[in-house]
Amino acid sequence: MPVEFAAIAITSVGLIVCVALHAAAHRFMALSFFGILALSFLGGAAAVGIGHLVLPYVYTLPLIDRALYLAGDLALYCCGWYVFQNVMGGNESSIRFRILEEISLAGGRIPEDVLRERYNDVLLIEVRLQKLISGGQVLESEGRYSLASQKLALLSSIFWLLKRAILRTDSEFDCAP
Repeated sequence: MPVEFAAIAITSVGLIVCVALHAAAHRFMALSFFGILALSFLGGAAAVGIGHLVLPYVYTLPLIDRALYLAGDLALYCCGWYVFQNVMGGNESSIRFRILEEISLAGGRIPEDVLRERYNDVLLIEVRLQKLISGGQVLESEGRYSLASQKLALLSSIFWLLKRAILRTDSEFDCAP
């Protein structure tokens, strides 16, 4: 097998480890969202690193080539991890998918009042706030919420400005002028 294929195979194994760790963390561990992200990323990156420790025993490569293959594989792994996390995140957090799944699990029919009760705005906001609090992005004190860091405040301001410039509104619920 050419060394290029071996390098790609190492990255593939890293992504498989990432997916397995992600699934195990969701099922068996009480980790925060960011804990799961870190575990899956670092586990897969470690698999790529271990693969590159074995690579010199299979192929005789100069040190610079090994370093370049490692850098390339880690870059490729990061791209794959990013896509995986976005697909998983979009799938897990999308209320539409969750509603469709519940309708399917209920045999294709579910009363509207059951869905309205389960997906009321207060509950959805509370779930999102708890994720932000447990992830350390938001702090709660005396019934008020605040951003946990100046970096998040700056990022929030940038996105508000972009929304203002593009949509010409302060909120997506406002009508454009």
